[in-house]
Parts: sequence; C-alpha cells; structure tokens
Amino acid sequence: MKTLLFLKTTTLPVAIFLNLSTADVDRAVAMIFILVAVAAGALIILRKSDWSKKVRMISVKGLSVKIGSFSLKDINLDIPEGGYFMVVGPTGAGKTIILESIAGLQRFRSGEIWISGKDVTSLPPEQRQIGYVPQDYALFPFLNVRDNITFGLRRMGNNKQQNKERMESLAHILGIHHLLERSVRKLSGGEKQRVAIARALAISPKVLLLDEPMGSLDVRTAKYLRLELKRYHEELGITIWGGSNRSGHQMRFFSTRGVHSWLTLLVRRISSIVTTAMILAMGSWRQYAGVFQ
Repeated sequence: MKTLLFLKTTTLPVAIFLNLSTADVDRAVAMIFILVAVAAGALIILRKSDWSKKVRMISVKGLSVKIGSFSLKDINLDIPEGGYFMVVGPTGAGKTIILESIAGLQRFRSGEIWISGKDVTSLPPEQRQIGYVPQDYALFPFLNVRDNITFGLRRMGNNKQQNKERMESLAHILGIHHLLERSVRKLSGGEKQRVAIARALAISPKVLLLDEPMGSLDVRTAKYLRLELKRYHEELGITIWGGSNRSGHQMRFFSTRGVHSWLTLLVRRISSIVTTAMILAMGSWRQYAGVFQ
C-alpha cells in the first residue's frame, strides 16, 4: 500500500506535465518495474550459477552422533572452497563434536564426511588433509616451538631441508620466528595459539579447523588474533572453519549466513516490486483509488 501511495502522488504530476492520462503513466511505470524485476532475477540466477560452480571443500551429509545422553541428528553442511566460516552456539551445543567428526577424531553413528569432493569417512585423521587446532592447543610440552611445528612434517617422511623451509616460512607468516627455540611452557596464550596454528598448517592441509580460537584469550589478545587469522586466511587462501560460543567476532568475516540473508531480502524486495507491477499492469489500481481520496 505504501508503494501504491507513492506512485499515486508521483504519477499525477507527470501525467499533467506530459499531457497524458494517469492510466498511461501507470502502465509505463508498471513496465519499468517489470523490467527491473526481470533484470534483478537474471542477476540472481547468474550469481547462483557462479556459486554452484565453486568446489565444495567440506560436505557433511546426514551426520548423527550420540555420546551418553547427548546426541546430534542428521547434520548437513556444505562449505565452498576458500571461505572463512564459524559455527556459533553455546557451550555444550556440539560444535567440538562436529569439528572432531570432520577431522576424524570422533566416531559417529551414521553419515558421511567429504573433503574436496572425496569421501573421507573411513580414512584416519592423517590422511584427510585437515589441520586441527583444539581449544587447549594440545602442544607437546616436552618439545620446543620448532619441534612442535615440524612434528607432523617428520611423520610425513619429508626430507629435513623441506621441513626446515616450510617451518621457517610459517614462522615468519605467523610472527613466531624468534620463538623457535623456546619451550612451549614459557609461551603466552596468544603465542601458543600461533604455534598450534603453525603446526596445523605445516602439513599443507586443505582445511583448517579451529575449536574456540578465542576462548581462552583476553579481550585485547583476541582482538589482535582476529586480525591475524584474517591475514593468514588471505595470504594462504585456505578454507577455515571454526566453532565459537561468542556471537561477535565471527561476523567480522564473510560467511554464508550473510549471503543467505542478503539474498532473502533481495528476493522479498523483488517479489514486492513484481506484485505492485502486476497490480498496475492489470488495471487494478482503481480498486484502491478510494483509499487515497
């Protein structure tokens, strides 16, 4: 009704100026609205076509897990390649269980896990090409920073020179090169997290999973590491998926929720325009004329 009121008040002066009847102007406006709606619809189809071509880096199909009295049922998720996503929920909602299931660290009753188009459900964690950083970081206290980072590389059987180059590259990117010989017991919370991320990235994974990446950090350190994680994501181009019980920091990154919300609003707006245009085009304006008189 607001749209009709706006059109009623604007088309009358136009009709007088052009020496046209109000009905003629109404039809012209209706045609313009229809063209705009068609163009917007075509744009959505083209965008959707582009998104459908993106590789689904992570696919969770029908995941069901039961641990004691807690259970998750029929979880389905698709995450495209190269994104940064956060699963947000209160403590005990099952975020860690989903991450561990994807990483191969949690047994589940039914479902499938696919990574980059490959079914990895039956593969052990080391064969899934996933880097995982648990909430407590799980660093080896008896190893220094250097050996923690290269632990996974040594198990992969790479030569020492390759391991050294990879380790030093990540240490520079993460800003921990000066800590390589230090014991992990002497690191701050932020330093431990960066070492844990470096260890997870050392094996060149396709996906990086982060469990409560800011959970044990103070506000200042968490704010700094949010910016650091964004920089790592941009520099390395890796798909990152994390779980968090904080509803603020994950919104600083692009997520599917934002895309879906934007599309929903746009589709509703187009539907409103099309409806108004149909009313005008079919000459139904006169049914509402009494409202404005």
